[in-house]
Amino acid sequence: MNYWKHSLLSKKKFDGEAADYLHIHKFLDSSKLFYFNLRHRILLHHTYGIDLCTKKFGETLVNSSNQTILVRDIAAEHCKEDLLGVVPTLNQWFKY
Repeated sequence: MNYWKHSLLSKKKFDGEAADYLHIHKFLDSSKLFYFNLRHRILLHHTYGIDLCTKKFGETLVNSSNQTILVRDIAAEHCKEDLLGVVPTLNQWFKY
């Protein structure tokens, strides 16, 4: 799924506008730019990748509906959407 579709799903789940979430989804999918394969997800689609999102973008985001959303919740939903409802740890990826 591309980052715009993820943003549209975030709009539906968290309210606001899709653009409110775009930067988080672009970051999580940034590895596609140099490795266009499903395995690009190994780099950021896990609990540590979610932690990196909170370090990069802050703990919370205030969307255009003036609601405060946890960045980790947005990033976790991204992972779940791509990985059949699962948010793996980095260690779980290493086992594959």
